[in-house]
Amino acid sequence: MTGRSVPEWQGKTPDTPVPPRVRDRVFTTKDGRCHKCSREIAANRGETWTCEHMIALANGGENRESNLDVTCSWCLPAKNAEDVAEKSMVYRKRTKARGIKGRRRTIPGRRFDGTPIPAKWVD
Repeated sequence: MTGRSVPEWQGKTPDTPVPPRVRDRVFTTKDGRCHKCSREIAANRGETWTCEHMIALANGGENRESNLDVTCSWCLPAKNAEDVAEKSMVYRKRTKARGIKGRRRTIPGRRFDGTPIPAKWVD
């Protein structure tokens, strides 16, 4: 078995967009199938698809060809929602483990500022 004939693409920064030649290689490698629903994408008939990071950049993924996969336009909103949910869960766990407490907002008024409630107001 031989190695890759073309070196793996890696973005210089996380903001570097995926070039068209790499998008084509990823689409060909994945046989034009969505990684979530395994449906064949009809790109030749104008169906839209996205070259998506499997592990989102916000969740610590790398901007490289081995982290890219094909996502159809039907599955893209669900994939993005999963990435955001994972990011917020990791953030909550990290801040809790480090002892960082969020800002607690209190509603100003007699009941919330610590002063006792007058006896005539209690039933």
